[in-house]
Amino acid sequence: MEKFQTGRLIVSSTDKSADLLYAGGFDAPDEFVYFEAGNVRAIVVSILELARAMKEARKDIQVINRYDIYKILTDEERQHVNFYGALSRYAGVKCWLVPSDFPLSCALQLQEAGVQVQCVQGEFFPERRVKRPDELEAIRQSMHATQNAMELVHDMIAESTVNSHGILELHGKVLTCDDIRSEVEVQFKRQQFSACRTIIACGKDAAAPHNIGSGPVYAHQPVVADIFPRSDVTGYWGDMT
Repeated sequence: MEKFQTGRLIVSSTDKSADLLYAGGFDAPDEFVYFEAGNVRAIVVSILELARAMKEARKDIQVINRYDIYKILTDEERQHVNFYGALSRYAGVKCWLVPSDFPLSCALQLQEAGVQVQCVQGEFFPERRVKRPDELEAIRQSMHATQNAMELVHDMIAESTVNSHGILELHGKVLTCDDIRSEVEVQFKRQQFSACRTIIACGKDAAAPHNIGSGPVYAHQPVVADIFPRSDVTGYWGDMT
């Protein structure tokens, strides 16, 4: 590979880094590597993810088996050169630009290998501000699912009756914030979305930011619903409060 002084590097999972999903187009819960060096853009994955990555990654992205990085080293070098040092030699990079959440352990390995690390201030990919047509469609789909879930919350409350204790009941059972949250998250899963810590909070809990809520839903008390699913297919989010 041609030698380049400076490259760009992300080490994360797509559960944690939207930049990683944006750059490589490959979605995985385990940590993997994305790098740019000159005109080369690539992801480095384990053998477990290799076949799926080759199928799902963006067409302009090279997919590299993690173990192939070590093939450029001699047997002696493999005993003491760390992975990120080997990756830097493979890519011909002597200085990596990295995002602000770059793992410290990886940065220390690079420094140990004599490779510089520079943190990018602000957005790693400013171009993400302008969405491509496929991204817009993915967001529309996520927001459509979110709206359906909010309508479910509305319907469950609207169809309830109030018992003698001022508590809502649905189909003869006390309606709780936990019940509503469960129904919302199950509906999402049926539609190939995932939702975690969906907020359905009643009364005083509704005034506590990020309190997910629990217990009965009371009549004449505010209910806050904050719903933010992520598509299992595209990785894009919906959000509605």
